[in-house]
Formats: sequence, structure tokens, C-alpha cells
Amino acid sequence: MRVMRYLKFLAFTFVLVLLCLFGDQGFFKLQRLRAAEQRLKQENFEMADKNTKLQEEVVRLKDSHYLEKMIHERMGYVKPDEIVIELGSP
Repeated sequence: MRVMRYLKFLAFTFVLVLLCLFGDQGFFKLQRLRAAEQRLKQENFEMADKNTKLQEEVVRLKDSHYLEKMIHERMGYVKPDEIVIELGSP
């Protein structure tokens, strides 16, 4: 009788440990959630940094001299009184 009670206790304990490790709210799920949280925090940091840079670019683009420079560089715009000289590679 005592052995049977001990075996039931061991079985119950084993099932409880399995549930704690692999269950819906288990240890391994917690580890996966923590890893996902870290990835999301890193992504959030990177996006916040990119957002700051874009906001700074918006402020710079409101400056007419900077805007003109960007139009020249990015779009290849040439003023009517400018001459373009293209140097090709040999």
C-alpha cells in the first residue's frame, strides 16, 4: 500500500514537472517569449533610430539650399545655365 502511494506521488510529480516544462505556460514557452521580446526591443530601437534620422532629414529638406543640393545629387537636376560634363571610364 505504501509503495502504491509512493508510485502515485512519483507519477503525479512527473506529470507536474512535464506540464511546468512543456505546458502552455511552461518554462520553454517563457524562454521563447523572452527571446521574442529581446528581438522586438532591438527592432524597436532600430526603428526609433531610423525615425529620428528621417525626422532630421525632413527638417533639412525644409532648407532651400539643402533641398537644391539633394535635387542635384539624387535626381540629376541641371539648372538652365549649368553645363554637364560626363567623364566616362576608359
